[in-house]
Amino acid sequence: MAGAAAVPGGMPLLAGVWWCAGALLPGVAAWLVWRRVDVGLHRKRRAIRLWGWAVLAQASWPGIAPSLHSPTAGLTALAVAGALTVWAIRAFWPVDRAAAAMLLPYSAAIALAAWPGTGL
Repeated sequence: MAGAAAVPGGMPLLAGVWWCAGALLPGVAAWLVWRRVDVGLHRKRRAIRLWGWAVLAQASWPGIAPSLHSPTAGLTALAVAGALTVWAIRAFWPVDRAAAAMLLPYSAAIALAAWPGTGL
């Protein structure tokens, strides 16, 4: 990234902002879904449960790849996290479209995390 401002440690500033948004927006999205009073509790619980599994899968991949010494295992964990995030977006959409849209940067962050391991 020629010309990108870097923070100490070598991470470009834009990437840091992207990762912060990717971490903050899913929490806000889940809160928006949970606070809806005009939607049935079953639909809200299902959406929040899918969101929780997606966050757990995304949080587990940094420990999976190094502990198994396998980039394939890490990419598999990220693929599972990506699929669960897409599933959560589909569950959030009928409940709160703004919340579903907030998960899009999160799914892009998962794809960005998987990019170095693909070898492309």
